[in-house]
Amino acid sequence: MTDTWVPLHQIQTPNLQNNLQYLQSRSHEAMQWLSNAYESEALTLQQSGASIRCRTADESLWIIGEHNPEQEIATLRSRLRSQAPTEGVWVILGGGVGYGAAEAAAQVIANEGVRVVVIEPTAARLMACFTMVDLRNGLATERLHFSVAAFTPEAVFDVLVSYNLFEHGAITFTASPECEALVDLNSLNAQLDARRGHWRRERESVLASTSRAKPDADVIRNVLIVNCWQNAPGELHLKSIETYLNEWGIKTHWLILNRYRMDAAGREYQRLAEPLLLDAFQRAQPNMVISYGYHAPQFVSEKVYASLPARWVQAVSNIAYYDQTQYPGELCVPIDRNLIPLFERRGYTQCLFQPIMADFVSPEPTPTDNSIPIIMVGNSLALPLAGQQAFWAQWQGRDRLLQAIRNAEKELSDFDADVDFYAYLNENPLPDINHEDEWYSIFRYLLSQGTAARRRAVLEKLAPMGLALFGSDWDAYLPQNSILRRCLKGYLPMTEEPKAFARGSVFVNIHSIGHQTAPNMRYFNVCGMGGFQISDRPQFDEYLTDGTEAVYANSVDDFAGKVKHFLSAKDERDEIRHAAHLRVSKDWTYQNWLENVIKKLGAKTPS
Repeated sequence: MTDTWVPLHQIQTPNLQNNLQYLQSRSHEAMQWLSNAYESEALTLQQSGASIRCRTADESLWIIGEHNPEQEIATLRSRLRSQAPTEGVWVILGGGVGYGAAEAAAQVIANEGVRVVVIEPTAARLMACFTMVDLRNGLATERLHFSVAAFTPEAVFDVLVSYNLFEHGAITFTASPECEALVDLNSLNAQLDARRGHWRRERESVLASTSRAKPDADVIRNVLIVNCWQNAPGELHLKSIETYLNEWGIKTHWLILNRYRMDAAGREYQRLAEPLLLDAFQRAQPNMVISYGYHAPQFVSEKVYASLPARWVQAVSNIAYYDQTQYPGELCVPIDRNLIPLFERRGYTQCLFQPIMADFVSPEPTPTDNSIPIIMVGNSLALPLAGQQAFWAQWQGRDRLLQAIRNAEKELSDFDADVDFYAYLNENPLPDINHEDEWYSIFRYLLSQGTAARRRAVLEKLAPMGLALFGSDWDAYLPQNSILRRCLKGYLPMTEEPKAFARGSVFVNIHSIGHQTAPNMRYFNVCGMGGFQISDRPQFDEYLTDGTEAVYANSVDDFAGKVKHFLSAKDERDEIRHAAHLRVSKDWTYQNWLENVIKKLGAKTPS
C-alpha cells in the first residue's frame, strides 16, 4: 500500500488470504457476512508511516487516523488494555480497522477465562480487520468472535445470545473511538441484568418444555442427524442412514456442526453448538439422535442432554477420540471390536460393534470398460512432515519410550508380518506413559505411519501393472524417487467414486492397521457397485467369502500375483463381483446397520 488512498476491495494481503482460508472451513456465517462486505460500506485506506489510516470513500466519516494516526492508535490500544477484563465476557464495539481486533486476539490468547466479541456496524469494517491482522490464533481458541450488527441494545444482546455468552461471567462493554457516537454504553449496562435474567428464564422454559415432551418410548418417528462431517466421508454414511430411515417412514432433520472447531476448542465449541441443538429439538422434536465421530459430551452439556428426551447413538471411526465421558443412555457404535476395550477404559458402558456398511448399492453390478487396469482409492494416512517432527519432539529425553515407539513402528509397517495392531500394543505396553492423552497420541501416530508404510509397499509392487492411485496426501508422503508418483491421480471426491467403477478392472483395498475385525468404507462400497476387489485381511472372509465373493492377499508377493492373474481373467472377475454385489445388497447395507442399532435400543420403526 502506498501513500495514496486505496479502496478496500483492491487490497489483497497475506493476512486476508490466511484468515479467509481459515474461515472457509470453520465459519460459514462469517463467510456469508464477508461475501458482500465491499458493498456494505465503501472504505479507503492509506499508509502513513508505519500506520494505516481509514475513512469512507466519500470522506464523510473517518474510522481512524484523521489527525494523528500514531496517537489515535496508541489511544485506542491504551483504552482497550485498561478496560480488558481477565475473565468473563468482553464486548468491543468497533474493531478499529484491525487495531482493536488485534488487542482482542491478544487478550483471549493471554487469558483463558476471557471471551471476546468484536461487533462491527458493517461487514466492510469486519473485512478491514481480516485484511490488516492475522487473527487465526485468536479464532482458534473459539473465545474470539466477530459479528456485524447495529449498536442498539437489542442487536448487541442478540449477538451475546447467539454466542451463548450470558452464563460466562461479568460482561464488559467497550466502544472504540470511531464508534462512540453510535453507542450508548449507559443503556447497555443498565439493561444488562434484565436481559440476562430474561435469557435465563427463556432457557429454563425451553429446557422444561423439551424435558416434558414424551414421544412414544418404543417407536422412532423423528431423527435428528448431527453432521460434523460436511463434504467429508462421515456425511456420506449419515446420508445412507437417512435413506433407510425415510424409507421406513421416519422423518429426519439435520444439525450441521464443525469438526475442526470441535477438535480445536472442545468445550468452547460446545457452548456454541448448544443453542443450535436446542433450536433443532424445538423444531423437530426428535426421539432419536444419530451422530458420526463425536459423542454427545462433545457438543452438549450434561444438563441440557438430560432435558432432551431422545435415544442417542454415536457411530465412531477407527480412532478412539479423546472422549472420556459418556452420558447415561448414549449408545456408542464402534466399527472394530478392538475399540470397545478402549472406550470402556474411558468409562463407556454401552457399546455395540457394527462395521461400516455400503454407501453405494446399485440395482445391478456396474458395467466396466476396463480402461484402468488397477484402481486404489484412499490416502496414505501419513502425518504431515511437521506433524511427524512435532510428534518426535515431545518424547525427547524419554529414551525407553522412544525406543518402544521406534520398535512398534517398524513391526507395524511390515505388510508381510502377521501383526495385529491392538494385540501388539497389549503385548508390548508402552513404558513411561504419564497420562491417557500421551498413549492416544502414540496410538494415532502408529496407526497413521504403519498404514502408510504398508500401503506403499504393496502399491509400489503393483505400479508397473497399470495402477491409478487416487488420494489427497500421497504427494506429501512419497519420496521423490517413488515409482508411485507416476500413478498419482489426485483427490477423488466420494460422490465421484461410482464413476471409477465404470472404468476399473481390479480394485485394490489395503486397510488401515486399525481395521482388524471389520473392514473399511470402500470394502463394501466397491462390491455394492459391482466392482471386483482384491483386499488384504483374509480374516474378513466372514463378511465376503474368499474366492467366491472377494479375493484376499496376505503378502506383497501374494498381492502382486493375484492382481496379475485376475487382470487376465475377466470371466472369473465377473463371477466374483456379481456374487459380491448380491451379498452386499442382502447383508451389508445401512438398513442392516439400522436394524441392529434399533434392536439394541429396544425400539421400533413406524412400519
